[in-house]
Order: sequence, then C-alpha cells, then structure tokens
Amino acid sequence: MPDRFPYLPVVWGRGDASLMPLVPLELRFKGSASVQAHGLLDSGATVNVLPYALDVRLGAVWEAQTTRVTLTGILAPQDARALLVHAHVSDFASVPLVLAWTRGDNVPVLLGQVNFFEEFDVCFHRARRQFEFEPARKAFEIEKSPIGTAELRDIAWKTAHHFNRPSGTRFPLPPIPTVETVGYCLTSLRDWDGANAALSVRKEARA
Repeated sequence: MPDRFPYLPVVWGRGDASLMPLVPLELRFKGSASVQAHGLLDSGATVNVLPYALDVRLGAVWEAQTTRVTLTGILAPQDARALLVHAHVSDFASVPLVLAWTRGDNVPVLLGQVNFFEEFDVCFHRARRQFEFEPARKAFEIEKSPIGTAELRDIAWKTAHHFNRPSGTRFPLPPIPTVETVGYCLTSLRDWDGANAALSVRKEARA
C-alpha cells in the first residue's frame, strides 16, 4: 500500500511561503551515521541533488569524489560530483540513491527522475494538498521456472504481429508465448482474456 503525506509549507529566500511535496528521508553514506532530511519531489528534475553541507554531515569528502556531474537550469553554474547514498523512506526498504552533490548550500535536497522516480511510484494530489508513493513496480517480474516444466509454446513472427491488429479484426487467438529459460516472466504466464482457453476450444471444434 502506498504511503500518504501532506504538502508542507516552504519559505523561500524572499520570504514567500508555498506548500510543496516534501518527503522525510533518512540518509546514510557508507558506514556513517544516518542524517535526517526532507527531500523536495521534483518530477521535472533530471537528477537528485544534495547541498554541500548535508553531505559533509554524512561524512563524505569532496576531494574523494572524482565523477563530475553537469547540472542544467538555474543550477548550471554549480560544480557537482556524483555520490551514492542509501535512503530510508517511511517504512519501505532502504534504496540506493545516486545524487549530484553540489558545492553550494543554496539548494534544497531535490529528488528527481534519476533515480528517485525510478525507485518509487509517485502520485500527486495537489488539490487535496497531499501526495502518495510506494516502491516502483517493475515492468516485468521474474521468478524461477516451475520444477519439471519443459513444455514450450511455439511463437512465430505472425503470431506476435496479430496482437497489433486493430480491434475487431478477425484472426485466430494465439497462445500467450512462454519461454523455458532461467525464469518465467509472470506476465507471459497469464491467460489474457481467456485467449489460451479459447484457442483450445477452437482446436477441439476443428478436430
């Protein structure tokens, strides 16, 4: 189940305040003590960004980080280095976050596409002043092949091509292809809309 958080007020440099989606984080760098922080969810940001002082508190040494990161937009003038930390969010398992550690402190902790939004599915409800997120669901889930399973289904190019035909086009329902390999893709094992069952019925009718 996703966790839900309220938008929190943020006061900017000119004294203006606004409600923003801030996530409470527990950050850890290698074997150092953890540091509590709030990260601003920014789906328009390409990368995660961390201000200088916060990573110093984590025990990171600027000179030891040799991979440079080029920032864009208003952060373009900032020198930045790549840093890998582990983040604990809510009750979810800890995840590795790749951050652009900036030399300046005039930026908040930004959580961007790489790689916070790759680790979590996020849904914003601005009108209700809340947001929710949960660990990302991968496109394909892999599990070990069932013991003793050796039957394979044939799949030809035309079979795959049939799936792309417009709705309403008449064609034999093909079986969902599965492959006997290191693991099965769970989506391949599903009988979409009874396709496999319908195919069996047609075969029996022809016989």
